[in-house]
Amino acid sequence: MAVHVDFSAITAGATWQNVQCEKCKKHYHYPLVREAKASVRAAYGIRQGAAEERAAKTAQYKLMKLLEQGVEIVPCPSCGWVQQDMIREARRRTARWLIYLAALCFIAGLALAMYPLGELLSVTDPEVTPAEKTRAIVGLLIGTGAAVALLIVRRMLQSTVNPNSHYPKPPEPIPGMPAGIPGKAPRELLGRTTATDVSRRVGVDGGLLP
Repeated sequence: MAVHVDFSAITAGATWQNVQCEKCKKHYHYPLVREAKASVRAAYGIRQGAAEERAAKTAQYKLMKLLEQGVEIVPCPSCGWVQQDMIREARRRTARWLIYLAALCFIAGLALAMYPLGELLSVTDPEVTPAEKTRAIVGLLIGTGAAVALLIVRRMLQSTVNPNSHYPKPPEPIPGMPAGIPGKAPRELLGRTTATDVSRRVGVDGGLLP
């Protein structure tokens, strides 16, 4: 009976991002909070300590990258301008559900196309009719076309995102976004604050013990 132990690490951290406004050239800062996860399996329950440590370190490394590269959409508190990297981030977050819907359409089309192939491989004397071949091709074309169309729609929606469209009027507040604080963050605040939690679960033959 094969036994394995899964270690899942969750680490959260915060730092301060310093920004110089592209428009008025004044400095401001805002808090950046991120969370990262990692999982490592100890096969047969061997080297559990090493697996636990690797899970924690992997989560901490991911968190470090997220804090280094993270951007929030925080307008300049002095003039209301939203920086270009923040606009790119806002567009990246726009209609992300369309990506998953496009992937689903493509997979559905691919599944229709693979059906005749599956019959050819699984049946000793397969008979794939012209109608089945046509359905497979049409299904693949429709699925692929729908996926491409959805991605084009998302790109069009992204192009409409411009928080500075009514400048100098400040943009509408974005729920959940922090507020910009005038000036640079004090030096003592520039370090990162992190906390890591590691959980342990034992599994047997692909399942988990209660």
